[in-house]
Amino acid sequence: MLYRGWSPSERQRAVVSLGLGLLLVLNPLFVYTLGLGEPTYEYRAVEVTPVGDSVEFETRPHPAYRMQPVRGVDCVRLRGSYSCYLSESLAKRGRATVNVTRYETTPRARYVRLDDGFYRRSATEHGEAVTLSLERVSAATVLDTVSSSFEYVSPPVAAAIEDGTARSHVEEDGAKFVEADGRYYYVAARQVDGGVEGRWWVSSLGVLVGLAALRRGRRIRTSERA
Repeated sequence: MLYRGWSPSERQRAVVSLGLGLLLVLNPLFVYTLGLGEPTYEYRAVEVTPVGDSVEFETRPHPAYRMQPVRGVDCVRLRGSYSCYLSESLAKRGRATVNVTRYETTPRARYVRLDDGFYRRSATEHGEAVTLSLERVSAATVLDTVSSSFEYVSPPVAAAIEDGTARSHVEEDGAKFVEADGRYYYVAARQVDGGVEGRWWVSSLGVLVGLAALRRGRRIRTSERA
């Protein structure tokens, strides 16, 4: 406790100003390294098993984890796009020919999940046209092909597979299948904390205040030596 009448010396004021100024000037480094104020994402992993034409989940994921596009497989959850509509038409008609320009600008994965199972897409170009067709494949084939190896996934995905859930400031687009020790997992993330809006503006303001504190500290030290 400070006793009555006490006041810091010039040297102490200089040390405080310089120390505080240095921390404020370096605050962007802490914000970036520690992810301060950034959105937080929760990753969840569920073991899946290929059974014939479908993939069975060990436990049913929360809708926030299910309603996401799956890497490598179109139309698993979200439908209504031109790509899914075209695939549904191909499953009924067998094949179709479209303009090469439209085909090249249509986002698509190698596999597609329709109501009756999984299909592998194939395309053959003929000048300005492309002939499209689908080939029925098993769920095991799809998982074996599109699953990422555990050794190459990001840290939050790996942690979710090991512990069931994990939190991180890193966001990955969509869900994915991962193979680990001969087992398959469905891994997806959802945002659980929106973070601090404008955190970099606040950080920049802190740098300016820090520079002012450093100048003040140097000025005090200079006057003390004079």
